[in-house]
Amino acid sequence: MMARPKSMIDLLTTASDGRDERADMVHEMIARWPCVRAFLFVGSLCIIAGGFVAAVTRPTGFVLGSWTAAFLVLVGGVAQIALGAGQGWLAHQPPPTRRVRAEVVFWNLGVAATIVGTVAGMPIVTTAAGCALVAALGLFIATTTAPNSTRRSARVIFRAVAGIVLVSIPIGLGLAWSRHP
Repeated sequence: MMARPKSMIDLLTTASDGRDERADMVHEMIARWPCVRAFLFVGSLCIIAGGFVAAVTRPTGFVLGSWTAAFLVLVGGVAQIALGAGQGWLAHQPPPTRRVRAEVVFWNLGVAATIVGTVAGMPIVTTAAGCALVAALGLFIATTTAPNSTRRSARVIFRAVAGIVLVSIPIGLGLAWSRHP
């Protein structure tokens, strides 16, 4: 009588040396947590701030409130969390603390300056903000260039998200300059 084959879950989670790959993944995620937490924390704050801005937009008559709320949530929050978490998971080695700090600073200066430049009607400030965002995106992409065949499809998705954000920057700058020549 032939031995019954293991289930697909058993086949996927047990390495050839008998160790549990899920446990290895958990240990790796814990080791990479320090390079992700700043993006998660600040990104979450941006999402909350976007909710507050949305709540006060109509009662205060804040004309750019809807745009500000959406920008805080999508770029300051969702994109930041996705890029930070993606980098933390996809980088061959966890990125150094100095690089993570630089990314957090460039990204959030870019987000803040975009809002200030837009609300104040100063496209030159918005342009400087776009440069900070491009610098942060460059750091994110450079950190995830190491080959890692097991995460190839995730790397493609990460680069697609970064590419969408990158393409949206000149579009936003064009709109900023067209509104305030």
